[in-house]
Amino acid sequence: MTEPRRREDVDALLHRLVYELSERARERDEARVENQRIKNALRNWQSAEAARRFGP
Repeated sequence: MTEPRRREDVDALLHRLVYELSERARERDEARVENQRIKNALRNWQSAEAARRFGP
C-alpha cells in the first residue's frame, strides 16, 4: 500500500509543473517569433534576388 502524500509535497510538485509548463510555453512563443523573423528575412531575400536577376 502507498503512503498518503503530504500536502506540501503535492503543492511543491504542482508549482514546479506550472513553472515548467510556463517556461515551455515561453520558449515555444520565442521559437515562433524567431521562425517568423527568419521566414520574413528569407522572403525578402528571395524577392530582392529575383528582382536582381530578372529586373524590376
